[in-house]
Amino acid sequence: MSTSLMARWHRRPPPSSARPPRVIVADDDDDLRALVVTALRGAGYQPVAVRNGAELLDRMRDALLSGAPSRGPDLIITDVRMPGLTGLGILLGARQARWPGSFILMTAYPDPHIREEAERCGATFFSKPFEIDDLVTAVLSLAPQGKVRSTVPLPRRATSRVTR
Repeated sequence: MSTSLMARWHRRPPPSSARPPRVIVADDDDDLRALVVTALRGAGYQPVAVRNGAELLDRMRDALLSGAPSRGPDLIITDVRMPGLTGLGILLGARQARWPGSFILMTAYPDPHIREEAERCGATFFSKPFEIDDLVTAVLSLAPQGKVRSTVPLPRRATSRVTR
């Protein structure tokens, strides 16, 4: 990868007065999690990375227990299949608790029933492989209005296709 391309991925947009949305990225695949986090940082977000459903639920706990969703993440990006708690299970539980936040579910094992259930709960669904730029575009559209002002274009790269 060229130095100029790396610089584009790691360049930060100028600071704005609004706080960036709180985004959690949950995936047990270290490489995919790192790729998503890097791409989101390049778009002006400050994502928190977790390795499994238990860590994701721990990050959501205060907001769920307090009944104040504003204390939790604005957007959750999660793999469907992870050790322990699944991304779909967390989505279903969050919706039962009336969690209004946005979800993106990703999976390498697309199942029409899982997709239907995720979409019924208002989640965006990505089947792997997918283009990382498409995921970032979805994140930008799901972010609360006025929270992120990204002026940094994401690079188009042949290696940006997520295949896991």
